[in-house]
Amino acid sequence: MDRSLTPKILASPVGIADKGLPAWCLPVGVLGLAAILFCARFGNRALWSEELRWVEIPREMLLTGDFFWPTINGKSYYDKPLGSYWLVLVAADVTGAVDESSARLPCALAGLIGVALLMALGWRLFGLKSAAFAGFILSTSFSYVFFARNASADMENLAGVLAALALLLWHEHKSSGGWWVIGLWLIMAVTSLTKGLLGFALPLLIFGIDSCLKDGWRAFATQIGRGPIRERMRCQFGRSSWLFNRWSIIAIPLGLAVFLAPFVLSSHNNASERGLGLLYRENVQRFFNPHNHRGPIYLYVYVIFGLMAPWSLFLPAALVQAHQSCRKDSP
Repeated sequence: MDRSLTPKILASPVGIADKGLPAWCLPVGVLGLAAILFCARFGNRALWSEELRWVEIPREMLLTGDFFWPTINGKSYYDKPLGSYWLVLVAADVTGAVDESSARLPCALAGLIGVALLMALGWRLFGLKSAAFAGFILSTSFSYVFFARNASADMENLAGVLAALALLLWHEHKSSGGWWVIGLWLIMAVTSLTKGLLGFALPLLIFGIDSCLKDGWRAFATQIGRGPIRERMRCQFGRSSWLFNRWSIIAIPLGLAVFLAPFVLSSHNNASERGLGLLYRENVQRFFNPHNHRGPIYLYVYVIFGLMAPWSLFLPAALVQAHQSCRKDSP
């Protein structure tokens, strides 16, 4: 990804906005629209389907005083990490009760944070106008509005992944690392505590692909295919300086410790390995011997068009245009 034009874009954000409007009006307007779509009367609709989990488990945590052992009707129900349930308990302090509003409030706020982070990424890469369009498209897509108004762990997971991407993008050229590397692993750890190891896996996958291919696949193939082994390794370590730096020696163990601590405490307090067992089943075993989610591997190739409706109608044309632009403009 060529980011050489970014400083020019950021130098004059007012010029990108419509004449007569301050630069901040576009993103603020998008966030205002998103707040209405995500939050308006979101507590009026009755709970349905899996939403019951995000009300009953926090309610029973309050009754038992055990915030490390999720139960429904007194029986262990550890299908998700504890973070999303804790967020409901925090929201209950605002709403006054564990109910529909407190169960959905974390998702609505995470949805707003996700839109803001996407616009920040878009502004950094492509300019203010593109960022505002991206935020508008995301905040008015069918599935995004649906999950922002629905009690689950999906929106928190998405917001965390975007936060990790934004942090890396802002500091990617600082090859020596720094405090932000610790922040990066802590963000991934907290994100994984809401839905699972995807909070680690997805950002690391994106970072890795971008590190290898940001100069083009030909340059990558040349660097790893020619020269002494030591020189090839040096090139790859240089590409992935966000990972191979002295700060990672602290950041990686700290991030893993923050993620695993609730599972260890749960196991110790309740003399049960169920939390760690479910962690393994949901994040490792399911890919080889799935107990649910039995759809084909290509499921999201076509499901994405329904999830991102109506804007997904433009997706094929956008991909073609982006490909043609890259061929014309890239070195």
